[in-house]
Amino acid sequence: MNKTIKQMADIMGINKLRIYRFIDKKDIKSSIVTNGAKTYDKTAQKLIYKNFGYENNDYKKNSDNNDDKRTIEEKNEFIKFIKDEIEEKNTQIDNLQKMLDQQQQLSLKDKNTISEQKQKLKSMQLMIDTTYDNKNDNVKNHWWKFWR
Repeated sequence: MNKTIKQMADIMGINKLRIYRFIDKKDIKSSIVTNGAKTYDKTAQKLIYKNFGYENNDYKKNSDNNDDKRTIEEKNEFIKFIKDEIEEKNTQIDNLQKMLDQQQQLSLKDKNTISEQKQKLKSMQLMIDTTYDNKNDNVKNHWWKFWR
């Protein structure tokens, strides 16, 4: 079945201008002009499709199935790698969260211990001051005691 340049361009998903250039370069002749549009027969179509890397029977881009499988495998490996990385990062975040909680608990205990020690120190200082004042109150030094 004869096809126009537009039909072939739509099948291959490329610009019509590329096909026009190739046809001019290779000097391919159209077989019939239908409604003002040039159509090309099967041999011309094969030549055009082959140039742009398409098979003539199913118009699929020539590609190694191995290449397709390889890219799929690479993508699957990459996805697996990303999943593993995410899982590792999640465990690291969990561990850091636990460590942060422990640090906060230790900090709170330290703060409480420091407060208790300050209270003890104040009470001991108060006791010392009171004892010293009492001792000084009991001993009254007068100047005339020196003569006795």
